[in-house]
Amino acid sequence: MRIEPGTTYLIDRISIGGNITEGQYLESIDIFPSLRVDYFQGAARIYTDNIPVVNYTDNSEVSAWAKTCRGTDQINLTMTGSLNQLPSMVGIASVRIQVSLVVYAIPIQGFERKFESPWEPK
Repeated sequence: MRIEPGTTYLIDRISIGGNITEGQYLESIDIFPSLRVDYFQGAARIYTDNIPVVNYTDNSEVSAWAKTCRGTDQINLTMTGSLNQLPSMVGIASVRIQVSLVVYAIPIQGFERKFESPWEPK
């Protein structure tokens, strides 16, 4: 997802599913899959650690902020791990895992400063 300079992005929720049942997914895990979320052409992570994909999830909270001053950046998702083929998966040519994020773009200049400094009542 391309991110615009000067805009603050709130990554709020994540949903993960696949074309096999969750039971098949869990039974077939060889190396636990994990999801890396980064930007600045992969040089900066949005989350310090990878997000472990230990099961399917729907609308789970994963709040994080991202902002760039560059014009060529994008949010990247990279999933790594491996699954074994189970007898119940015969006939399934490939396993596809779908990941969706709820991301809010906040184009208000200085928005993030309200969270960087202590709140002061007016």
